[in-house]
Amino acid sequence: MKKRYWLSAIIVLILAAAAYYVVLPPMNIRSTATWGFVIFFVAVYAAINILWAVTVHENPQKFRRLIIGVIIAIAIFIAANIISGAFFHSETYSSQVALKQGVFQEDFPEEENISNIALMDTQSAIIIGNRTLGTLSDLVSQFKVSDNYTQINYKGSPMKVSPLNYVGFIKYLKNDGIPGYVLVDPVKNTAEFVRLDKKIQYSPSAYFFKNLDRKLRLSHPTDIFGEKHFEIDDEGNPYWICSVLKPKAGLFGAVNIETVIIMDAVTGESTKYDVDKAPTWIDYVFSGEKISQLYNWYGAYQSGYWNSIFGQEGCTATTDNFGYKTIGDDVYVFTGITSLTAQDESNVGFIMVNSRTGDFTYYPVSGAEEYSAMSAAEGEVQQYKYTASFPSVINVNGQATYLMVLKDDNSIVKLYAMVNMENYNVVATGKTQDATLSEYKKLLARSVPGEEIKEDDITTAQIIITDIQFIVNDGETFCYIKDENKNVYRTVFTENLILLNVGDTANIQYLKAEDITELISIDK
Repeated sequence: MKKRYWLSAIIVLILAAAAYYVVLPPMNIRSTATWGFVIFFVAVYAAINILWAVTVHENPQKFRRLIIGVIIAIAIFIAANIISGAFFHSETYSSQVALKQGVFQEDFPEEENISNIALMDTQSAIIIGNRTLGTLSDLVSQFKVSDNYTQINYKGSPMKVSPLNYVGFIKYLKNDGIPGYVLVDPVKNTAEFVRLDKKIQYSPSAYFFKNLDRKLRLSHPTDIFGEKHFEIDDEGNPYWICSVLKPKAGLFGAVNIETVIIMDAVTGESTKYDVDKAPTWIDYVFSGEKISQLYNWYGAYQSGYWNSIFGQEGCTATTDNFGYKTIGDDVYVFTGITSLTAQDESNVGFIMVNSRTGDFTYYPVSGAEEYSAMSAAEGEVQQYKYTASFPSVINVNGQATYLMVLKDDNSIVKLYAMVNMENYNVVATGKTQDATLSEYKKLLARSVPGEEIKEDDITTAQIIITDIQFIVNDGETFCYIKDENKNVYRTVFTENLILLNVGDTANIQYLKAEDITELISIDK
């Protein structure tokens, strides 16, 4: 009989070892995956012995203690989850965010040129990246570009990067590594394949002990892993970045990120850093999803658990999506903040979060939430049925402004749009970013929420036209007019401008900017 117990134990251990190889749970008592794994295989051990006892007509009651033990373990697991929740630890949940308040006009320099702002979303990057790989005949049948693009700051410019993946098990066996990655320029809408001198050996699409998840788990058996993503350092070397989670409330609750693992994608060597001591070339430790979760805990529980259920006084939450913005050498996650008790689709402000350090900054700029602004932009060109991407936020003449692209059904960028955050009826569209900015400034001059732009900013004058030039820039036609004093005025082309001639006297209104004078109106 003891041999039977030992045999069933050996069978369960073999099954558990095989399952561990696939599931890869951490050896950590604070991981729900660990508890589930252990309880499951103890239950399997009990089930095997009970079935064996029934088969040989033995009384299965002898395993009652084991069954009771499994039931108690399940009860402890459920109780630990409940006790780790916000009901018992609302203060701990809300304290995961140290929120500082910023001043929009100080932290966001006014934009005079928006042609270098990255607006490409992941879907567009996927299309451009796949098109680039399709031109490489030696790779297209063996690999595919991963859909998981990472927004990074590479050599001072915003970029999206994604590694290649093996196309199945056979292609993995036929190749001795992944030859490179795709780098997409979201400003120029171009992509290039970067071929590496030393091939990537560790990847989520690799098998056996070259699989990324397996390599990380065997190197860090006790860590609770968060998201993993691909980045490159300043020299273009490939790395995998993996956030490490740690519960802060009870056994399992209020999980936050304190450390990060950096693994060389070629050699498999890895190092763990505290978040505040991680190399500065890393751009992405806190994902947009994690940032939203952390803020939502803060917004819901800052006045206690019961207030989040009943009164909801002061309770706020992020909107349903987020975008990225490069500021200096860092990548920030941007998302709007809305009141849980608001009846309209508006934001009370927005947050910018450094995706490497997790530093939160709140800007109390109220106005339209992102989807309302996107709908307003789509409505301006509703005849084309274009779809707006999730916007970025910029400062134009002191005004918080949404900037986004409008795409067709094939995810091809057709137009750019700018929507005033405080008044989403102020909408400008154009074929280029510069044309859109020019039109938007004119709209601001005519109808501005608040008092950021005064009537004194608009100048009226009578001029004699000495030169007219029509210049095409990125598919958009601009009209440049020079007066007798050699002042130059710019405006987007409209048909009435072709009626102007050199020598005409014209009455104009214009808005003076730092590097260009925007023409608001002109009459002969």
